[in-house]
Amino acid sequence: YSIKDKKDNLTELSVTQRSKPKIKVDVSSKRPKVTIDITIEVNIMSIEDRDVDQNEYLKIEQKLNDDLEKNIKKYLHKTVKDLKVDPVGFGNKAKMNFLTFDAWKKYNWKEKYPSMEYTVNVNSEVIRFGLLNKSLQKNSN
Repeated sequence: YSIKDKKDNLTELSVTQRSKPKIKVDVSSKRPKVTIDITIEVNIMSIEDRDVDQNEYLKIEQKLNDDLEKNIKKYLHKTVKDLKVDPVGFGNKAKMNFLTFDAWKKYNWKEKYPSMEYTVNVNSEVIRFGLLNKSLQKNSN
């Protein structure tokens, strides 16, 4: 994954999903509400032409979080609102909120699904610095 800072400097990242995303589906109102929490680990492969300190790593994490949240929301909008399909399986999670199949059918998920609201939270953590490890140690002393 690649991100650019405000000065157009490139940072190359290796991104790994730490655990399965936590997906919560709230069906207590007419519009279903979904919350997705994603935790990822980041290995910085290279940073173009700038000093590296702890503040810089925090900026990288925040930029990555923002970029991924934006892209996931874009994907959800396309699949939920435009195509009206459920490739993520939100319906299976929603079904667990009902005690009977009749209650599930009465809720009418297929009709309500396209009006679903969603919140995406991405939490990344820089865990490795690739070849930058020595420079980080020098800057942290």
